[in-house]
Formats: sequence, structure tokens, C-alpha cells
Amino acid sequence: MNRPWFITLLFLFPVIARGQTPAPLRFEHLTARDGLAHNVVYAILQDRQGFLWFGTDNGLSKYDGYTFTNYRKIPGDTTSLSGNAVIRLMEDRQGNLWLGMLGQGLCKFDRRTERFTSYGPTPHTLSQGSIQSLVEDAEGQVWVVNGNPELRRFDPRTGAYSRFNYADLLTDRPGRRPHLHDVYRDRSGTIWAGSTRGLHRMHPDGAGQPPGIRFTTWPFGPVWEIFEDHAGVLWVITGRGLGRFDRKSGRLTPLPYRLDPSPAVNALINRNLRHLSEDHLGNLWMGTNTHGLVRLDRDRTRFEAVGHDPGHPQSLRANLVRTTLVDRSGLLWAGVWGEGVAKANPGQQPFRHYRPLPGTASALSNKYVDAILEDRSGTVWLATGAGLDRLDPQTGRFTNYRFEDGRSRDRPVYVNALLEDRDGNLWVGSQGDLARFDRRTGTFTSYTRDSLRYPGLGGNTKIIALYEDRQGLIWLGTQNGLKSFDRRTGRVVHYAYDPRNSKGIADAWAIALCEDRHGNLWVGSGSVALNRLDRRTGVFTHFRPDPRRSGSITSDVVPAIFQDSKGNLWFGTAGGGLCRFDEEKQTFQAFTQADGLADHSIYSIQEDNSGQLWLGTSKGLSRFSFADRTFINYDRSDGLPEGGFRIARCRGRSGMLYFGGENGFTAFDPRRLTTNRHVPPVAVTQIRLFDRPLPPGRASGALNLNYDENFLSFEFSALNYANPGKNQYAYRLEGLEENWVRSGSRRQATYTDLDPGTYVFRVRGSNNDGVWNRRGTSVRFVIHPPWWQTVWFRLVAAGVLLLGAFSAVRLYTRERLNRQRQEMKRVLEAQEGERQRLAADLHDDLGATLAAIKVQLEIAHEPDDGLSRPIRLLEKAILDLRHISHNLMPPEFSRLGLTEALRDTVSRTEANAGISFLFISFGPERRLDHEVELTIYRIAVELIQNAVRHARARQVTIQLIFYPQHLSLLVEDDGHGYAALARTRPAGIGLRNIRSRVAYLNSKLVVDSGQRGTTVILEVPTLT
Repeated sequence: MNRPWFITLLFLFPVIARGQTPAPLRFEHLTARDGLAHNVVYAILQDRQGFLWFGTDNGLSKYDGYTFTNYRKIPGDTTSLSGNAVIRLMEDRQGNLWLGMLGQGLCKFDRRTERFTSYGPTPHTLSQGSIQSLVEDAEGQVWVVNGNPELRRFDPRTGAYSRFNYADLLTDRPGRRPHLHDVYRDRSGTIWAGSTRGLHRMHPDGAGQPPGIRFTTWPFGPVWEIFEDHAGVLWVITGRGLGRFDRKSGRLTPLPYRLDPSPAVNALINRNLRHLSEDHLGNLWMGTNTHGLVRLDRDRTRFEAVGHDPGHPQSLRANLVRTTLVDRSGLLWAGVWGEGVAKANPGQQPFRHYRPLPGTASALSNKYVDAILEDRSGTVWLATGAGLDRLDPQTGRFTNYRFEDGRSRDRPVYVNALLEDRDGNLWVGSQGDLARFDRRTGTFTSYTRDSLRYPGLGGNTKIIALYEDRQGLIWLGTQNGLKSFDRRTGRVVHYAYDPRNSKGIADAWAIALCEDRHGNLWVGSGSVALNRLDRRTGVFTHFRPDPRRSGSITSDVVPAIFQDSKGNLWFGTAGGGLCRFDEEKQTFQAFTQADGLADHSIYSIQEDNSGQLWLGTSKGLSRFSFADRTFINYDRSDGLPEGGFRIARCRGRSGMLYFGGENGFTAFDPRRLTTNRHVPPVAVTQIRLFDRPLPPGRASGALNLNYDENFLSFEFSALNYANPGKNQYAYRLEGLEENWVRSGSRRQATYTDLDPGTYVFRVRGSNNDGVWNRRGTSVRFVIHPPWWQTVWFRLVAAGVLLLGAFSAVRLYTRERLNRQRQEMKRVLEAQEGERQRLAADLHDDLGATLAAIKVQLEIAHEPDDGLSRPIRLLEKAILDLRHISHNLMPPEFSRLGLTEALRDTVSRTEANAGISFLFISFGPERRLDHEVELTIYRIAVELIQNAVRHARARQVTIQLIFYPQHLSLLVEDDGHGYAALARTRPAGIGLRNIRSRVAYLNSKLVVDSGQRGTTVILEVPTLT
């Protein structure tokens, strides 16, 4: 929510409208009680980040708008301050802070490590270590002066002061060096120096000079300080006061201070002017030793002294000012000797507060102000606890008129209510009297005491409110009901409180009065209900809060009633907020703190010239825009008095608003209120790990944390110093939170039990008027996982699991294959055993029997007896039997080996089958395992039999090739292929046997069978 802050250009001049005295500058003081290192402040600096630094008599203070961080000398710690008295401050282009110490030379503060490096004086370079002024030139060199005849150049790279004393170049005669007081760099980069001789301009061309530097000197006499304003004008403070220097002509135009009637006082002030600053309005500010601050207006024609005022508690607390600064938002800061630092806003003094000053007859007579009235002449009248006061707007002086009731002449009568009627008469309501005040004579005429002429006016214990309706009747709100008074006829009508009369007024206390546009009179009571009087019938309608009924009024107590320029009726309640009456629905619309209202108790309502409503509360003022439904709240931090306001309120003809209460009254012009447009920098001021601040080196840059360092707190600040308590914040932790968290004025965020990961903490902030820095700032940090949650561990674990799974599968497969091979081996062994048995039986038994039959036939054979053919068939059968027996188990296979067994089988088959065979053996022959050789042999015999029986081949080629790592068997024929190998037919017994043997050998079999022949290749892995 935006709230006005700067005064517009229309009101830049120090004289306010209608000749009224300007509101005094309001200062807020920060002292050691607030955390400042010491109450003597020598230097103030705002760094590029927006933080404020204060050099004090007891250390260095850093300020973020809320808290101070102090740095002091720690005995034995060479990285701490070299001393505690810091008298000058400078920030270099790298962001390092340079401190001019009292007697200890220079100190450099590293912002990243928060460590100090000291460069003390030495006998051959800097002879005296109290640095009165320092400045960085375009090359990064630091120039220092110490009030002595010394001007030294300090090299930050080497950490050494120049052995050459550049004050030797400023002499008007040999051996007569001037004392140096100030060194300054203007916006063009030119270095200027002020000495007891005058003003000096540095030229780095070094024409003819061994140091490479020369100076131009203007001998004005002692020059204490040099300053360039926003317009580029160079200002010089000499022993005679302030002067304007013309660079082209070299002429100095004096502008001496002459406000005091005493020439001696003026001369004293001129001699002591120091510490120049310029505010955003163009005013020049200077500090003095005796008269506080001196302001020169932007036209450079008028001085004004701003010093300590015993009657103004928010003035400077002392008149010795040692330093000044105007920060980037326009605030003026002043180091006040012994009183810390004072802060004021030269462009924001809209609220002027009036209160009684003991011993001052022309001040407000009493702190209790119950009514305020500006009459048609522009005079402001106040009903106070000590009578009637008149304020002269031109002089700001008050005149008190004591109203006596005749009962006690020792004490003044409390005046509660004021009214100026349509004829210009001023009416005063007191504890029990209604009186007319004669402005010309300053006397009161009591009407209540004249009971003969005005019967019914008496008997009042207290007149709380006075009101004139459109008919000219004067209405009195009293502690005994309501009265109407016709001043022309003297007729009085009393609407007394009667608890038995349900149509009468609901309460004896009538504290607020207002006539609506229909002629009804609304009466706010002190305890029971809101009343509406029908003037025609004399009947009161009561409005009471009813939680069961929507649209009822929110409180029985109504201290304020107001009808705005659009005819809306508004009611300020005690504890129920603001209510608007809807005439059509006869209901009330409530606005409370949930809508932005400062307080639920509203004691006064006043409309300004722009149609905004101003509400007086116990917490200050609230400005309400009904069109926008928005509130802007003002409190003590904006310059309002403590205790808030009560029923007194008034709008003057010029638009000035007045609100009174139990601590005087406040006057202001709402048109002077504009918005603070300064976008504040946002900084993370501290990071806490498990509620312990991180050390500076670790907190800078990217933050790396272990998995168990996951409890983090971030403290942050919007560097807006106008009213830090009203700065607003929003933050978000990327990696955890999707949406921004609006924390209001709370400036800390805490996160617990964060999971490992990469996070970015982002924070935004606004100034006191709700102008946001949307970019904000951020901190990136990484919480590293434990070793068992790291990527490499997961990769290794996954690899181990995959390897284990692969090994298990491989082991299972190997075991399964081994079992299958063992099973196949048992089958093959059984087959071979059966083959051997069959071969032996066929050869020994059946073969022997057939041979014996053949012998018998040959013995009995005679020529031409017909036995020749059977004998030949029997011989063929014996030969076939031998061949079958050989194939079942070749004789001497174990002795001959695979190659010779195949060669013998090929020869036998070729002799019996009538087919051309070619057997080739290639490579270094070697014996294999008996079972392997026998299995290969069986495969080869099966392939040869297929070629002979099924392929109808004319030529068969068998190749047996021995390779180093495997053995290859090729069987190729030129037949028509055999159906057993076709894919569309089920495999025969021979092919199934071949495949089972191939699997047993863990070998590879390739079959290519077609119309032009068949090629079968078997590759068997072997050991080398």
C-alpha cells in the first residue's frame, strides 16, 4: 500500500501556504542504546550496497535499518581495527572500505572476510596518523591528508605511503609547506586539496616535476572543506564561511551566514561551518560546532539554522554536529556530538504537532484538545482543558481565553465543544455552559445562566457536542440527552434519556451529531446504540449490533458521524471499525483492520479536498479511499504524536486538516503528501546454521553444506531508512517452495530438515510506501547428500547389482547348461554303450552265424545246383553287417583318432555307395577329448549318410580343418537337398541327433540346403 512521502515541487520553498510558519524538522536519534558503537560519530558513509557505516569514537558501526553490527579493536588480533577512533570513511572501486583512524593511519576492511588490514604511520612517510581526509583517484591510488604539512599518496597494491611529500608542491616559498585540511575528487575525476594557503587543483601530467604531479593554487587563505553539488558547482568553506568557486575565472564568491542579529555570532558560525551535503531538493546542509545544522536553500539565497529546541522534543539533541550525509533516498543524517546520529527527512515534514510548552505563554494552553474550528476569517480556535485558544497561523502563537463558570475562579473551565453559526457567532460548550464568544472583546456571554430568557438550557453536566442544522437550530449533545436551541426565539427542546421510553434516545450520552440530506438527525451515543431522530415525529430509531443479522452496525458506541461530499453517511465506532450506511437497504457496510484500517476504534472523521476520508484513531491517522477500498496508515514513526487522536477534527479553507487528542493537536496539508519512490536495495544480512551465524568467509558466495547441515535461517533487510518498520517482504526458496511467501514486516525465514539438493533463496522488499524491489537478492546453496546417497555411490551400487544379477544369471545358465550337457553326456554314453554292444553282437554273434551258414553252403554247393546266388547274397549280407558294425563302433577308434576314423569311414562308404568322395584334412592335427572326437565323428557319419541316402549326390566333400581355437567340419554335396533339413517339415531323427550333439559340444552349426546341394558347417571350440 503506497503512502505519501516526499513534498512535491510546489512546496519546495521554506514558507508554507498562507504565511504559516514551517513545520520544524523532525529528527529521529540513534544512540548507543539502539546498538550504535558510541554516541560520538565522526563520519557517515553509505556503501554501494546501501548499508550505512558510522565511524565513532569507539569503533565502526554497520546499520541495516534495524540493527547495528559493531567492529572494534581486539587486543592481540591483527585482523581487527588498529584503534577504536574512526574519523573518516571511504569506499574504493573494489568495494573495500577504507577507514581514516585517529593516530593509527589507514585501515582497509575486506567486506568478504570482514577482516581489517592496518597501514600505520612511519617516520619516513606518514609522520602523523590522524587521517582527516582521504580520496581515491582515477588510478586507484588513495590520497590522504592529516592536518599537518603532509599530502601523501598511498598505493593499495604495495601497502605503502609515498616517500615524497606532495605538500612540497604547494609551497609559496621554499621550506614553507601549508597544512592540509581536505582532499576531494569531483565528478570529472579532478583532485582538489584545501590547505592553509588556499585551494589547489591537481594536474597529473607532471610537466617538469619529478613526482609526475603539478598543482594550480588559488591563495584564498585557509580552505577547510571542498564540495561539488548536483549542478556541478564547487563549494569551498574558508575561514570566512561558505563560498562558491568558479573554475573558469578562478573567482570565489562568498555566501556568508548572517541570520543572527549579532555579527560576532555570525562570524562564529561562518568560521565553524563544516561537513557539506546536498539533499534531493537541492538544499545545502552544513554542520556547526555551536548552532547545529545550517541549511542553504536551493536558490542559494536564504540560510536557516536548524538546531536544538528545548520546546521541540524531536529537534536535534545538541548543537555540535561533526558530520552529515544525505543518503540515496533523500534522508539527512547528522552525527551529533554525544548524542549519536540524528536522522531527518528534509522533504517530508507534513505533520506539525502543537503541544503546550511550560513557561511559554504563547504556546498551546493545555494538552487536551476536544474541538478544533477554523472560522471564516481563517483563525483557528481550539477547545482545550484550559479554556479557549486562538492560533495565529502567521506567527504560530497562541492566545488563551479563560472561560469561567462562576463556580471556581481558581481554575479554568474545560471547553469541550465549538461551533461557528451561519451568522459568524462563535459558540463554546463547556462542562455545563453554553456561551457565545465575542472575538472583539475576548469575552464570553453565558446562555445557560440566563434561565429566564433561555429556560431549559441549564442543568447540563457536560456539553460534549455542538451542531447547527440547515434550519439554523443549534443542537447540544450532553451527558443528559439531546437538546435543540433556537437562538432567535430562545426555545429549547430537550430529548432526555428515559430508559422506559423505547422511542426516545437510547442513551444519556449524546457524543456525536450529524444531519443527513433528508433532515434526519443522527446521534452517536456513549454506550447503548446509534440513534436517528425523525424531526417530524420526534421518534428515535435505534441501530444496535446484531451478530445474527447481516448488515447491522458493528458497535453500540459511535464517537464520530460524518456525511461526505457525495452524501455517504459514515460512522466511526469504538471497537467496530468504520461503517457506511446504505440508505436503500438500511444496512451498514463495515471496514475493519482486516481491510487495512489501523485500529478498530475511530473517534473522528474528516474529508479532504480530494474526497479522501481521514480517520482519527488511538494509533494515529488512517486515510481511506472509498473508490479503491484502500487504507494508508500514519503513526508515530511518520511524525504523529503518541496517544493518537480523539473527537477533535477540522478542515480549513486552505485544505489544512487538524486533528486533536490528549497530547495537543496536529496540523497538515494532505496535498504535501506524495509517495516515496525510492526502490530499496535488498540484502541478506545474516545466515544462521542451527541458529548460529555463519562465519563471514563461508557466508559469501555459493554456500556448500553437508547433509546434516540442513537447518537454515535467513535474515534480510530492505535498505530503506525512512521508516524501516513499515518495509514489507516476500521470499521463496526455489527447490522447495513454488509460491512467494509474503511475510509482512517480518524479515526472517527459517527452513528445517531440508533434503539434499540445490536451492536458491530469493527475497524481495518494499519501502515504507509499498514500492517494491521486485528483483531483490538471492543466495544459492547446495546441501550435499551423504555418501550413500551420492550419484557415484548409486552408480556403483547399480553396477554391483547389475553385475551380481548378470553373474547370477550367467551362473544359473552355466549350471543349467552343465546339467544339460551332463544329461546329454549320459544319453550319448548310453547310446555309445549300446552301439558298442550292438556292434559286438552283430560282429561276433550274427556275423559268425552268417559266416558258418556261408561255409556250409559252400561245402554243399555243386555246380548248377542253384546255390550260387544265395551264397552271393549271404556274402553281401556279411559285408553289410561288417559295415554296419564298423559304423556303430569303428575298430581301434581310440587308437586311430578322429581324422583317420573319418578317412576310413569315407573310404568304406565310397566303396559301397558308388559315389565320389573327397576327404581333406588341413591344419596341425591334434587329438581332442575322446567324447568330443566321438561326437564329431557321429555328426560327420550322420551327415555323410544323409548325403548318400537322401540327397542323391554324385560327389561329397568332407573337410576337417584344425584352427588354433576351434575345429571346423564341412560336409558338402551336389545333391537335390534332403527334406529333413527343410524348414517346413519336422526334423528327422538324424537331424535331431545332430542338433543334440551340437548342443552338447556347445558348438555352432550352419546348414545351407537347396536344389543345388547341401553345405553343412560345424565349428567346435577347442583348447589351444
